[in-house]
Amino acid sequence: MFELGFAPTTQLQTRPQVNLALAQVVRLLPMTLPELQQRLEAVLAENPALEVEPPRRCRGCGRPVLDEDWCPYCRSGHTASREPILFFQPWTEAGFDDREDAFRDPWEQTWRQPLTLAEYVARQVLPELDADQRPIAEAILAALDDDGLLTRGPADIARELRRTLAEVQAVLQVFHQADPLGVAATSPIEALRVQAEILAQAGAVVPPGVFRLLEAAHPRTPATWREWVRRAGLTPEEAEEAQRFMREHLNPYPGRAQWGDPHLGGGASVPLPPQPDVILRFLRPRDPDSPIVIEILSPLNGRLRLQPLWTQAIREADPDARADLVALQREAELWIRVARHRDTALAQLMRWLVQEQEAFLRHGPLHLKPMNQTQAARALGVSPSTVSRLVNGKFVQLPDGRVIPLRQFFEPHWPAREALKALIARETRPLSDAALAQRLQRMGFRVARRTVAKYRQIEGIPPAGQRRKHAQPNHKKRRRSEASTLLSRVAP
Repeated sequence: MFELGFAPTTQLQTRPQVNLALAQVVRLLPMTLPELQQRLEAVLAENPALEVEPPRRCRGCGRPVLDEDWCPYCRSGHTASREPILFFQPWTEAGFDDREDAFRDPWEQTWRQPLTLAEYVARQVLPELDADQRPIAEAILAALDDDGLLTRGPADIARELRRTLAEVQAVLQVFHQADPLGVAATSPIEALRVQAEILAQAGAVVPPGVFRLLEAAHPRTPATWREWVRRAGLTPEEAEEAQRFMREHLNPYPGRAQWGDPHLGGGASVPLPPQPDVILRFLRPRDPDSPIVIEILSPLNGRLRLQPLWTQAIREADPDARADLVALQREAELWIRVARHRDTALAQLMRWLVQEQEAFLRHGPLHLKPMNQTQAARALGVSPSTVSRLVNGKFVQLPDGRVIPLRQFFEPHWPAREALKALIARETRPLSDAALAQRLQRMGFRVARRTVAKYRQIEGIPPAGQRRKHAQPNHKKRRRSEASTLLSRVAP
């Protein structure tokens, strides 16, 4: 055997195993909870040496716990410390309880219910719009197909509602920023363009050839890939780089991201609900001064462990069978370490994020701090690519009940836009873009008047003159029609 033919060293014996573990970690980190659950269940089915240890129950309330005998609510319910508390629990148990429980909010069950694409998008968009913009949002939602694209043009929607095209486009900008990126685009080409622009704004390195290809494309004029490249004037190397980026990062059918095949059109059979990978809540409900609990949701109903009798089985096995049993044990131990590493890495990231954004989580958007993935990597002592994999595809439920993509914390313009919305919401008289820029600058944001105007348009906020008109008493304008069935289901 290899070990007998060479003088073994620790490095030679362990390096292949370490490399294998690293490879598995790299594959697991970006997985969503359902994907990770499916992968681990497949491993469990293939390896009899591996099993799931059933979760314990909290001695106080019966809540499932993975690592301790007490849940943080019973163990620390009266603590005076404000340090964040880590808590691991099965995702199948999160968000609901069979008993009446003071810590459970009925809203938390909603993310476990199946959602249509329109409902999922509406939950993100509607809180960002005022009452005057909601009829436009309703028309856009009604015009979404299963691919996440519009079946009607913005001009048609504006004409039907007797609104200006600029008003409809302002609401569409809010839709485009929602998840999945590019939703409510008028064509697959526009969806790709919107996604590329947003990724570039977020700091991603988008090959220039991508934008040149999209500029050369015409949504109504089909063309072969070679013709498309010729129109854009790309070299073969530039075309290959652009194609690779578009395949890996862009999606012409945004609705397929979670509701079907990402590269094929057509209706989806069963919509998949977005589920938070992490839940942030206050230890004492409705008390923003109590510690923040970080609930890391585990994909299995318990922890992976080695089958308790496996070591004995190896000792009692025939020499011919022993090697196979040892190999299964090593594989099982590898998966145990890999699963633990994923949970630990996500927990470390969330603890750092909560500490950095504690003021935002407790007091609102005016306290949101700009941050990027490089800062997180430096603080955690890992590579930026590791942070990127951890963030990719993950969702976090905030203490106020909102479920947002984890990557949103690292989007460079999000803090300024949140602060801008908060300033406008609190203004006693409408402020000009220049005045808003000055206030944002005093808060530490490097923004110019034109930047404020851009953010305001993205958020669908009218200019000061129109806000001044809306602020004047007008009882006729206060009359509202009944909301549609969709809006009534998802409006906050």
